[in-house]
Amino acid sequence: MPKKIGTVLSGSLSDGFSVKLSNNISPEKIKTGHFVLLSGIEYKFFSLVTDLKLEIANPDILLSPPGENENLLKDILNKKDIFCLIKVKPIISLDSKNNIKPVKTIPGHFASVFEASAKDVAQIFGSEKLDKKYFNIGCPLDMKAPVCLN
Repeated sequence: MPKKIGTVLSGSLSDGFSVKLSNNISPEKIKTGHFVLLSGIEYKFFSLVTDLKLEIANPDILLSPPGENENLLKDILNKKDIFCLIKVKPIISLDSKNNIKPVKTIPGHFASVFEASAKDVAQIFGSEKLDKKYFNIGCPLDMKAPVCLN
């Protein structure tokens, strides 16, 4: 089962999407250059993480931020009031039969976002293990998913 990392909040086809990172995922685990999948109703959108941003629901929180040892307060704030937004840019879409299509539409609000697996990357870029016409050019930073060229 793929690991859910967040939920689409807003965005556009040209600017990319803002994804609220799940509370149980540390922002330090997500890096720019990572591949993710946005799961729409009819399409999956193979996308690239392009930015990360810390956000707060209420600016008054910054007037008296929790101290180093105030773990209970930090946990309470993490549940609703402070969060990380990641910016993702769709690259390719996959229809219900996993046919690769150009991105010409967008997922709806609150679409789930998952880490792309090595299998997902191979579906987009090919795999030299499955077909010798592909050549491995390396892996994205901190991912064990080879990117290949034909």
